[in-house]
Amino acid sequence: MFYFLIFAVILFAAGAAFALIRGLLAFSQIGEDIASDSDRAENFRKQNGYMFARVKWQALAVVAVFLVATLAGAGG
Repeated sequence: MFYFLIFAVILFAAGAAFALIRGLLAFSQIGEDIASDSDRAENFRKQNGYMFARVKWQALAVVAVFLVATLAGAGG
């Protein structure tokens, strides 16, 4: 169980990093390249979606780290 949780922490952190990078890439596309307001609004929705996904992955990682710390403390 302990090793599974370590693996889960790694996966959750990778998911958070992936969502962060995708969100930053969407953020970098905003600028003068986007001509219409509807394209700009769609880009904002995409950014918000990626940043919300990042928060979810980070929350899962924090819970998994807490469980790892609890198991490590109980084990000795």
